[in-house]
Amino acid sequence: MPALITTLERRLRPHDPYRRVALACVEGLGALGDARARPVLTEALAHPALAEAAVKALARLPGQD
Repeated sequence: MPALITTLERRLRPHDPYRRVALACVEGLGALGDARARPVLTEALAHPALAEAAVKALARLPGQD
């Protein structure tokens, strides 16, 4: 969990060439369903290549209304 969060944070930098890695992190964090991922998944919403997956991942987190 912490490794996925850290990796995704690094992949959210402008012009990062590893969008596939970022997408895998978003999907993995959603599958784990841990609320600790909420801040970084929310940040991922601002990235067009990740936004759809981030919405789905956030919907899987506990406490999401």
